[in-house]
Amino acid sequence: MSNEDAGDAEIDISEEQQDWRFLHSATKSNGSLPKRGEKDFEPNGTNIQSKALEESREAMYTALQGERGHYGKNHVTAVWYADVNKAQVDVAKGPLFNTIGKSDSNGKVWLLPEETIYMVERGSLECFYPQGAPMSLQAVYAACIQNKGDLERLQVYTYLKKLGFIIQRAKSYDNDYPTVEHSPYKVVPQTPTLYGYVSLLLLNLQKSFYATVFDILEHTDNNKYCKNILGAHRLHLSPVSKLPQIIIDRPVYHDYASVYNDLDIIPHHKPPHSNTISAPFDVLDEPEYPYRVAFNVWKPNASAFKKSNPPAPDFRVAVVSTRDTRVPTLRQTLALLNSVPVTESGFMVHNSRKKRALEAKARAEREGRAQERQPRNQTWALKDGWRNVILAVSDAGVISFTKVTDPGFGEEKTSISIYTGAGQLIKKIPWDNGRIRGLGWSASPEHLIVVSENGNARCYYDFEGNFTQFSLGKLAESNGVLECQFWDNGFVALLSNNTFVSVSKYDDPNPRPLASTAGYADKSIHSWAIVPPFYQLGQHVEVLISIDNTVLVLDTNEARDKYLEEGPFSHMSVSPNGDFIALFTVTGYLWVITSDFHRKVSDLKTDLAGKPDQLLWCGNHAVAVVTGDEILLVGPHGGTLNLYYDSPVFAVSEIDGMRTITEEKHDFYTMVPESTVNIFKIGSVSPAAILLDCVEQLDRNSPKADENLQIIRASLPDAVNACIEAAGYEFESYWQKALLKAAAFGKAAIDLYDSDYFVQMCEYIRVLNVVRQINVGLLISHTQLVALTPNKLIDRLLLRKMHLLAFKCTEYLRLPQYKVYIHWACSKVRISNADDETVCREIVAKLGALSGASYEEIATTAYEEGRNKLAIMLTHYEPRPGKQVPLLLNMNEQELALDNAIESFDANLIIYVLLYLQQKLTIAAFFRFISDKPMASRCFEFYCKQLNNHKLLSDFYYQDDRRFESAQLLLNQSFKETDLDVQQDTLKEVIQTFQESKEKSFEVKAIEEQSKLLKLQAQLELDYDSTFVGQTVSQTISTLLSMSQHSRAVKVKDEFKVPERRFYWIKLQAYIARRDWDELHKFARAKKSPIGYLPFFNQCYKAGSKRQALLYVPMCTDVSYKQRIDMYIQVDGIRQAAQEAVKAKDLQALEELEPLATTTVRSEIADFVNQLKSKN
Repeated sequence: MSNEDAGDAEIDISEEQQDWRFLHSATKSNGSLPKRGEKDFEPNGTNIQSKALEESREAMYTALQGERGHYGKNHVTAVWYADVNKAQVDVAKGPLFNTIGKSDSNGKVWLLPEETIYMVERGSLECFYPQGAPMSLQAVYAACIQNKGDLERLQVYTYLKKLGFIIQRAKSYDNDYPTVEHSPYKVVPQTPTLYGYVSLLLLNLQKSFYATVFDILEHTDNNKYCKNILGAHRLHLSPVSKLPQIIIDRPVYHDYASVYNDLDIIPHHKPPHSNTISAPFDVLDEPEYPYRVAFNVWKPNASAFKKSNPPAPDFRVAVVSTRDTRVPTLRQTLALLNSVPVTESGFMVHNSRKKRALEAKARAEREGRAQERQPRNQTWALKDGWRNVILAVSDAGVISFTKVTDPGFGEEKTSISIYTGAGQLIKKIPWDNGRIRGLGWSASPEHLIVVSENGNARCYYDFEGNFTQFSLGKLAESNGVLECQFWDNGFVALLSNNTFVSVSKYDDPNPRPLASTAGYADKSIHSWAIVPPFYQLGQHVEVLISIDNTVLVLDTNEARDKYLEEGPFSHMSVSPNGDFIALFTVTGYLWVITSDFHRKVSDLKTDLAGKPDQLLWCGNHAVAVVTGDEILLVGPHGGTLNLYYDSPVFAVSEIDGMRTITEEKHDFYTMVPESTVNIFKIGSVSPAAILLDCVEQLDRNSPKADENLQIIRASLPDAVNACIEAAGYEFESYWQKALLKAAAFGKAAIDLYDSDYFVQMCEYIRVLNVVRQINVGLLISHTQLVALTPNKLIDRLLLRKMHLLAFKCTEYLRLPQYKVYIHWACSKVRISNADDETVCREIVAKLGALSGASYEEIATTAYEEGRNKLAIMLTHYEPRPGKQVPLLLNMNEQELALDNAIESFDANLIIYVLLYLQQKLTIAAFFRFISDKPMASRCFEFYCKQLNNHKLLSDFYYQDDRRFESAQLLLNQSFKETDLDVQQDTLKEVIQTFQESKEKSFEVKAIEEQSKLLKLQAQLELDYDSTFVGQTVSQTISTLLSMSQHSRAVKVKDEFKVPERRFYWIKLQAYIARRDWDELHKFARAKKSPIGYLPFFNQCYKAGSKRQALLYVPMCTDVSYKQRIDMYIQVDGIRQAAQEAVKAKDLQALEELEPLATTTVRSEIADFVNQLKSKN
């Protein structure tokens, strides 16, 4: 809602009427409620009201003159199915579907009758019969309005929708639906319901109403029941005649608070919440038509509303007609109120913890914003009550609203106030989750942790009331939480059954129960303390429990007894470094022992008469005992120091000291460091003290400055470092400057001194002095800053929205400034009232200076705040498509997300968007969505092929009218078909499709050949009882040859026109496979081979038969003699190779063959060589 409307957020809709003069402004898409006008018209001597009335009449007269039409961008069509009384939307487009319609398991969006009429009337929907004929407006009305009360409910629905409210049917909309909503408890209200009835009448402030109320109390048939209720709450109402005087005695009321106080005559109470409660009637009443909740209504905030998981409704509306409905009876009122849940969160029962957390968060945010505007008036709390229902009363189309409520009478909700260290209020957060049992802070990041008695824990991650909620488990929910203790990143809760539950991470909470103390079930726990996990080798938390005189140590596995005899201990505390444990006995002794319980460090008998309020550590060296307005500090050697205050004091332990908080001030105590003692101790002659004195002498122009410097020159580096360290411990700027000045003077006299420590200390001190100011309120020491780190300090400043200070600190400390800009931009989106274009320009102008700045978090914040347009504008500046596209998908900007993914040329990102859309849309809508996007279509096609999802791919081709691709897909599938008849039918279908194009003539011929081959192979299988189907023509011929079916193989060769050369190859390979060397030799000599005889040689050689290969070397006349010589050598035919060399008169070849030959062949080669030489 806008700020102007936000101030009226609590105005009851029954109090006002729509001002028709502002009807035109309601058409603006600002998500806010239109202004309302005056309800009553009374003459007052002027023409102001007459003029307003005339303007309203004119506006009503001309309201329907505007043109209506269907617009292509968000034009939606739907089909009305009378059997289910719903309309199915073809493609859901536009922001209306953020709050309208329901999706089924197949992703189809369905509209209810009232939703259908509303969208048809506003021109956003065109409705059709299932046969395809369009429906007129009259036909839509006739189809949707069939039952009694449908027209009145439709009028209320459209009226509230036009005002901007979000509306959904309640579960009790249909007459046959069960009564109780949102709650498994079968609760029959007793006292509060009757009080609600009484209070509803009292609010009218009329004497006759009081008489009516008490007449009910005296004359009802259930008088005994009423008296029992009133007596149980100690309400004394007699004599009745005196009651109206309470009102009459006060003649004038100036505010609602005074009226409320006078009406506060009924005790504060809460509704009963047991599973079985006796009813005032014979049977448990169910809401009767029309007094049953028809609609759940939410205030306008469509961006934060989720149809699949809606929050608790802001209003519940029942619709009644004045023409055929009487005023509700007491029975009907009780049943109606009983059908809605109690709004107090401690008793509200939801479907899941997650839903409960979301609803509580949304409710806390709304109430937080309302409290920022103005304090909540007590009257509104009374009118809201524990539960309420709004009656929408329709009188021939004129709709009025009234609220029936079960009031709380003084049970206003509590709140948590957050202050700075200087006592300035930061935020007041509404609390409605039961009694608080634990309140603590996480260290990094700084989050407020609140644990309630009912076992729920909230982690407030900012100071605006936003939180995440988690449960401590069923054990905590059933037994309740008694107490909590916190450490930096977790806490331990003690349950009412003496069980401990630990939580170690707030970002991913996983509550774990610690070891059981069943052996001590009959013993009471006097006190307990935690040892944080970072002090343990196993990195798990331990709990120290004082039972009887001893202490038990619990972890997740076991409980160990330390066998102490000094107890029982009323208080225990672990030192910040985990080395020591302080224990305070019930007799007033203070014991300090090591954390392993092996050595006692000190003990002290105190004078405290009773149990102290707190026992804690002041740093690691002193123990503080807090009692009322006094603190007893006990040092490491038993020394004591008493601190007195004017009011009760609360203390907080720190790693280097202790904070004390009273009504007047906030102090910090720490042990004086050794460097400071050595410098400022009276009569100190330490080098650092002398160096500080040198500066004082220098300011007086005394020559002693140089003399003293010469005295400490040998230890001057240590003196400089001591002054720098002492400056960090100081809180007064005077002494900080003095010590840093002394350090600067000393380091100037040192050769090659590293000044990094000095520079860093100066920077830290300056930042610390700034954050310690009252307007910031962070009382933090240098030790704490080093442990926290400057980056985490910046986070704390940002949490307080001190962006300028955070920016200056990061600039001064040379830290990254990116997160400061981002946090500032997110905060601006949340609180700025400027239009979206202005806010976007300002944010881009600031972030433009940062290279590669990401707008992801800012755009997400804008979307969560309901500024959808701004969110989309910001995503345009996101440089990383991998971040930009998911953002747009979360905003339901699906088309824009796909366009951006395509522009990125990232196939994986495109497929990611397509898979997302496939889940959200129907198949037909999805295919139409990507039909005009070629790259998206190709990516989707590739993805389907990779997954072998032929069914989806076939549907896609069919939807896109890609007949040839669809036929190709069928062809591929036919190869995997085992049924020959089906396979033949598929091929015929493919042939028919390809014959439609002349360019596919080759494909047609090839498929026909394939079909003919399949028939032949089927026949061959029948003839020879062997497998042929699935083979190629060459494989079929080869199989026949291997079966010695030469004539049949020749027929196949002739039928499919297999070339002679290929046939020779097939036959050659078939003989080789059979090792039928004789047939192969006959085949080779039958006629001249068209492929030559080299393949014969090679195939025989590969088959391992050198002897057969040797036979074909002389036949290889188409190769050179040298190749034949090499072939002979390969098959060990050295004599033949020599003869081939002699024929060619190649003396060199003979000489090369001689070493390869045997003795006999070598002599022959020698003779050949001599012959050739003699001839030469």
